[in-house]
Amino acid sequence: MKYSDAINSILNELPGIARATAVDAMRESATEFCRQTLCWRDNERTALIPSINRYMAGDSSGELVHVFSVKRLDGSHYANSPFPIQSGEVVIDPPKKITQVSMEVALAPPFGSKQEEIPEALNRYIDAVLFHTKWKLKSQTGMTWSDPNGAVLAYQQYLNRKQDALLDQSTTTRVKFRRFT
Repeated sequence: MKYSDAINSILNELPGIARATAVDAMRESATEFCRQTLCWRDNERTALIPSINRYMAGDSSGELVHVFSVKRLDGSHYANSPFPIQSGEVVIDPPKKITQVSMEVALAPPFGSKQEEIPEALNRYIDAVLFHTKWKLKSQTGMTWSDPNGAVLAYQQYLNRKQDALLDQSTTTRVKFRRFT
């Protein structure tokens, strides 16, 4: 799905706004949503090399936001988190010998990106991105599309969907079942 296609659903609520302005706001909203929820996850394989401790993850469509785990290909953990990220690269202690690993990472569209396609991982949360976009645009003052009350409503809807996304991405057990006695 393209940003320009998704934005059609809210243009009627933003009288006088240029399509390009709305699309740019939606791109920024997608980036912020991915950074806040870590919903765009990917597994990347790489070889760790002795004396090198920084590795790239992601590509031009997604920049590295978080590293959840680094595991050897046999499934055993290579190192424990946290994994610092510096200049878009993950910092991992170098191995003694070349080691193949798989990294579970979270990505986000880069700020200022002009990509046309919405990342596939966001298809499930496109409504949240649209709510964030509406909130961002309607809360601007002095514009023909300004709507403080609509902005508050859009922000509440965004927070609800953001909470859903955070629950979806959670890997911890929230309920401890009690045995019947």
